Amino acid sequence: MVMRSRVGNFCLVALLLVALAEIVAAASAYRSTISPDDWSAVSERLDRGAPLLLATRWLEPAARHHLDIAREDDSVAPHDLYGMNRFHVLAPRGAEGWSHQLDIERGALPLPDLLSRETLGGLALYTYDQPDSPTLLDDLLSAQVDVSARFDDRELRCRHRRNRWNCARSRLDLGSLSIRTVEVNYRPRRCMTLDARDGTHIEIRLPDMTLGDFLRGHVGFSDFNARLRSEAPIAVSITVRDTLLMRRVFSDSEGWSAFEIHTEPGRGPVTIGIDIAVQGTWSRRGHRSNPPLRPCIELRSFEANTP
Repeated sequence: MVMRSRVGNFCLVALLLVALAEIVAAASAYRSTISPDDWSAVSERLDRGAPLLLATRWLEPAARHHLDIAREDDSVAPHDLYGMNRFHVLAPRGAEGWSHQLDIERGALPLPDLLSRETLGGLALYTYDQPDSPTLLDDLLSAQVDVSARFDDRELRCRHRRNRWNCARSRLDLGSLSIRTVEVNYRPRRCMTLDARDGTHIEIRLPDMTLGDFLRGHVGFSDFNARLRSEAPIAVSITVRDTLLMRRVFSDSEGWSAFEIHTEPGRGPVTIGIDIAVQGTWSRRGHRSNPPLRPCIELRSFEANTP
């Protein structure tokens, strides 16, 4: 019995030593090679009028801790690269500045021009120029909008306070809308989010939007747990100056899904209609609803930059 106890103690000590060696080795292999002076050097070289994007996702928390510009909406949750005439990309030293994610964000835009690349200690700062980038004219997230909700034959005008619209009156609660940063397809996005009950029709009206050559927007679904519980789609329509220009169904499988609509320049009303599908499960006991879907949308108008 004593011998077994000694063997057991020896094995336990050996296991602890191996674990300690692994911890030391891991700390040595993955220790940060980025010093405070490196962050200061990056800050000095940034053009404050140009957004800062991150080439690798593990760099994002540190960048937002050290750099004010990395906490701005265009850096934290960019819609895409449209409207960015010049931008920076920060990467670890030795890593490429251009990434697959940025290739997705540029959409149909041509590849930007690399203006400069600087190695700053453990970091590399790339500056890109997009001479063909369209000009942003108006944005749903900064515009004055009216929101209403309809369920069956009952319609409510949603009450606005700050960045939130509450669609409830008396005993009828059709949900709410809010402008915030959410996770869509594992990335942060700034958009107007909906928290609405099954079968609800939402209308977002921009009474006097500045229009250019095209509208561009995205639709996605936030709340990872809600996405796991339901794959119900939504139908989105876009009406410009009383003319229906788009009606399309979006599902979570499309991720941060982009769309574009040609428009005539000028000013006019734009209405976004959103129909929430009936979700949940059916059984012999009837229908059981899931927690509400949380789709979100953003919409901007652009003037094309043509020679």
